[in-house]
Amino acid sequence: MTLYPLTFQLGPLTITGYGLMMMVAFLMAGWAIQVDLRRRGMNEDYAADIVFAAVVGGIVGAKIWYVLLTGEWDALFRRGGFVWYGGFLGGVAAVLGLGWWRRVPGRWAMELTAAPLALGYALGRVGCFLVNDDYGIPSTLPWAMKFP
Repeated sequence: MTLYPLTFQLGPLTITGYGLMMMVAFLMAGWAIQVDLRRRGMNEDYAADIVFAAVVGGIVGAKIWYVLLTGEWDALFRRGGFVWYGGFLGGVAAVLGLGWWRRVPGRWAMELTAAPLALGYALGRVGCFLVNDDYGIPSTLPWAMKFP
């Protein structure tokens, strides 16, 4: 089976499978945080703030880590060039910073975001697969996939 990268046009905007799955990951993580806040009887609006901080911190951290790793400074303004470790560190720093600003204990913020982070990571990996990135080793098995 040959698998081509998932992309489609929305007017002048090109949507990739990776971008689509990143959006789904952010939305699902926000939903999971909101459900947890509701279960605890707390203000659910905090979920949107957490996700916004994590998205901004994660994207900035992923880009900066890529630039430090490769030395390609122009990558800051390109579509690609994200490194997961940098995104993780940037997102954690942003969420902890938001918690500090709102006087929320760091342990509580991390407890609230641990499971949604795992969910977001899993959905993001599906996005990587949809753009033919990180697909594993070559195989001759009948059910193996072929990437052009």
